[in-house]
Amino acid sequence: MTCKKKLTDFQECSRITQQTSLLQRIRKYQDSLLIHIPALRPLIEAEPPECTSLETMNLFLPSSLNKRSHTLIPTELIQLEDCLRFAQAHESLSQLRAQLRSRSVVYKNTSRLQPSQGMYTKMNTLQDKIEARITMIAATYRAARAALVKTRKQGEWMNSLKELQDTDIRGISERVLKEKEKEDWRLAQERSGLGADAIDEVLNERNVPTIPFNPILSLGQSKQVLSWIWYTRLTMVGGERVADGASFKEIQDSLRSEWCKARAHAHRPREELRLVEEEMRRSIEYCYYVASWWERQIGRRDVSPFLQEGLTAYAKEHAHVERNRGRHWAQLWHPIRERAKVILSHLSDPRHNATLPSMSPLEVEVEMDEDKGREESDDDGN
Repeated sequence: MTCKKKLTDFQECSRITQQTSLLQRIRKYQDSLLIHIPALRPLIEAEPPECTSLETMNLFLPSSLNKRSHTLIPTELIQLEDCLRFAQAHESLSQLRAQLRSRSVVYKNTSRLQPSQGMYTKMNTLQDKIEARITMIAATYRAARAALVKTRKQGEWMNSLKELQDTDIRGISERVLKEKEKEDWRLAQERSGLGADAIDEVLNERNVPTIPFNPILSLGQSKQVLSWIWYTRLTMVGGERVADGASFKEIQDSLRSEWCKARAHAHRPREELRLVEEEMRRSIEYCYYVASWWERQIGRRDVSPFLQEGLTAYAKEHAHVERNRGRHWAQLWHPIRERAKVILSHLSDPRHNATLPSMSPLEVEVEMDEDKGREESDDDGN
C-alpha cells in the first residue's frame, strides 16, 4: 500500500491498529482451517510469513489451490466457497451499478454546482472517491469470478457473470469514445501539457474515458449498445436463486428509467404536433365565437336609438372581420392540419410507413406581424 502523502501520527497509529486486527483474524482463520482441513498444514507452514504483506497473504481457499489439492478438501467447503463467491460477484455488480449511477449524477451536476473554487475542489474530490470505489469494486468482481471459474464448470452462469473489461465499466447513459474522439482527446491532452505515458495509460483501457449520451436523441445517438452489467440480475426460480442471462429478461430499474426517458423524447414530436393542431383549431373557433358575439349585439333594446344605430354598424363590421379571419385561417392552415394528422397516424401505427415517402414537400406561408416588422425597421433606421 503506497501513500500519496505522509501520514500523520494518528493516521499511522490507526493503520497499525487495523493491520494488527487483520493479522489476528487471519491467525484465527488459519487455526479454524487446520481443524476442518488438517491436510493443509504442510502448505500453511511452508508459507513464509515475512515475504508477503497482510493484504496479499494466501488464505488457502479452495479456489486458490490447484486441482490436485482439491482432493484434500471436503466437497462441502468447495460448494460453500462457490456459493459465497457467486453472491459476492452479484453483489459487486450491484455496487458497481450504484457507483456508476452516482458518477453520472455527479458529472451531470458538476457544472451547475461550482459557485466557488472550494465547491469545485469538493466536487473533484468526490469524483476521485467514486472512481476509486469503482476500481475497487471491479477488482473484487474479477477476483470472485476468477474463483468461480476454478470451483465450478462452464455453464449458463457465464452468460450472466461475464468477464469484466474496462470498456464494460460505463454508466447506463455513457458510451466509450470512438476512434476519432480518442484522437481529438489525445491532441487536447498533448496541448495541455500531459505526458505521452499518462495519455497512453488512459487510452490503453486502464481507465477508459466515457462521455454521456446526448439528452436529445440526435442522428447516431438513438442506437447505443449498453454494457452487459445492466442486464444481469438474480431471480428466484423454483425456490432457487438463478442468475438471469439469455433466458431471463428482467431488466434493472435504472434501465427502465432510461427507457421511460427515451420514450418521452420519442413522444415529444407527437405532443408538439397535437399542440399545434389544437392551437390552430382553437384560434379558428375563437374567431367564429367572437363573430357570433358581435352578431348578438345587433338589435339590442337596452340602449338608446342613437347608440343602437352605431352599435349595429360597429358590430356588423367586426363580425364580418372576425368571420373572414376565421375562414382565412381555416383555408390557410388546412394543409398543415391534414399533414399533421397523417404524421400522427404514422407515429401511432407504423403500418402507415408507405404513406410518408409518397407525400410531397409542404410549403407553409408565414404571416409576419406588421407592427413588429415596423418596429424592427425603425430600430434599423436608428
